[in-house]
Amino acid sequence: MMDLFSRVFSKDLLTCKSTFNAILTLGHLRQSRFVVRGVPRCQLAIQLAKLGVLRDGLSSFGEDVAYRQAFRYGSKSIRKAESGVERERHPAITITATITATTHFPTSILKTQPFQPPIFARCRWLLLLFSSGAMALSDPSGVSELIASHHPSLSQYEDLYRTLHANPELSEQEVWTAAVIAAKIEKFDGFEVHTGIGGHGVVGVFRNGTGKTVLIRAELDALPLEERTDLPYASFKRMLDSRDNVEKPVMHACGHDMHMTAVLAATELLLSCRAAWSGTLVILFQGHEESGSGAQAMVDDGLYDPARHNIPRPDVMFAGHTMPRKAGIISTRKGVFNSAANSFRVTVFGRGGHGSRPHHTIDAVVLASSIVMKLQGIVSRETNPQDAVVVTVGSLQAGDSENVIADKAILKINARSLTNESRASVKAAIKRIIQGECLTAGCAELPLIEETTSFPLLYNDEAVTDVVENEFKRHFGNRFEEATVSMGSEDFGNLGPSPGCFWNIGCIDANEWDEALANGKLAKIPGNHSAGFKPVIQPTLFAAMESYALATLAFLKK
Repeated sequence: MMDLFSRVFSKDLLTCKSTFNAILTLGHLRQSRFVVRGVPRCQLAIQLAKLGVLRDGLSSFGEDVAYRQAFRYGSKSIRKAESGVERERHPAITITATITATTHFPTSILKTQPFQPPIFARCRWLLLLFSSGAMALSDPSGVSELIASHHPSLSQYEDLYRTLHANPELSEQEVWTAAVIAAKIEKFDGFEVHTGIGGHGVVGVFRNGTGKTVLIRAELDALPLEERTDLPYASFKRMLDSRDNVEKPVMHACGHDMHMTAVLAATELLLSCRAAWSGTLVILFQGHEESGSGAQAMVDDGLYDPARHNIPRPDVMFAGHTMPRKAGIISTRKGVFNSAANSFRVTVFGRGGHGSRPHHTIDAVVLASSIVMKLQGIVSRETNPQDAVVVTVGSLQAGDSENVIADKAILKINARSLTNESRASVKAAIKRIIQGECLTAGCAELPLIEETTSFPLLYNDEAVTDVVENEFKRHFGNRFEEATVSMGSEDFGNLGPSPGCFWNIGCIDANEWDEALANGKLAKIPGNHSAGFKPVIQPTLFAAMESYALATLAFLKK
């Protein structure tokens, strides 16, 4: 054990001018956390990371080279100290480790705060690190240890993320993004690269002997939204939307840029440890997820068809998504994860005329307004209160002048539900109400109801998710949370029918999150599809990369 300590605490570290404080915050002989302050350029983190003994992921400390160096040596947990911890000259970091032994160091190097168990109060100097025995207790599958020893350098991926974020592309127009991703995959040794699937979809296949086939999915597209962040790599891009021929601002406001980057980083990690696993890895980058049609378009284009693209059909498939949670938090759950969703474009036809003669018209504005109000009754009066259903009219367009009664109105409606039964009844109710209101108004023409998007109910397979969840709990510790059912929607399930697991990845700066939590203002943090959505690069990228690698190795490790 002393030999291990001597390897960790090099002469350079022991003689550094700044001292550090190690605070034991849990006080049990399994997992504990240390808050370390005043170590210039994270020297302690780097020393420990060289041995791969750190337990969690890295937090946001800007672009400091030392943090990237800690990544490179396999650090698994450096994050900002809990709120309320006194700050010193250097940023505080927190390291979670497993207690296995104690040893002695000069008090000038290590100063301890009071510890909870009485025995610790009698210890003059204390540091606790991993040993092989403790690793076996906390990591019986060996997956965490394998990942820790094969972390790639993330600096290139941080740069890639900034590039992707600054250059987003709209759904069905992801030409440049697809080319960038394909070029990155081609640089990986041994990968087959398939492009142009279902539009601009890109797939990489790596065959590594016999075993299961695992598919990891990411998305290529961005949103028609004008970015309003202060990021130095913010998007100022505009594109002509091919779907309506209107020029629009474009922004990666849903984290797809992070997903792409993290999947590529996880791929490099998995290639590095290929000797430890066997099977086939498929990394899939789909287009137009935001419209809910990208996954199905790839399948319809012969994704798995031997006569077309001949991509191996997965035994299990995985995907993650950034969400407005504290950065580095990973969460999943068994069963229903996201709602089913359907969107409609509805055109109602009235009879126009002069504003002074409403009795000669069928006012499309009044008709559309009545429809909007009647639709609210679907949730409040037609749905079982124990069921979760949402009906939203997100757009109502009618008329151009204040003294002209409009002859036509266009409504855009979105409906979400958590069961197939509720989904069917809500769709039927929407159609019935619209047609009934038009009939009541005396419209000569039937309404036009067009379904524009359709997202399946996202369901996490119980058996697959149980395996993934157990690995996440062991690896991420208190950075793993049980997810709640979300009324958001995903087309990931259309890549099936293979069983899959989907999870969320926290991406909000820890300080921003803690401050908002303390002040009761979490709802004011900009989330997905907001012009102010601003994922912090680290530790989001680090945690996302590890999550993809963990899930994959849980099924492919020898």
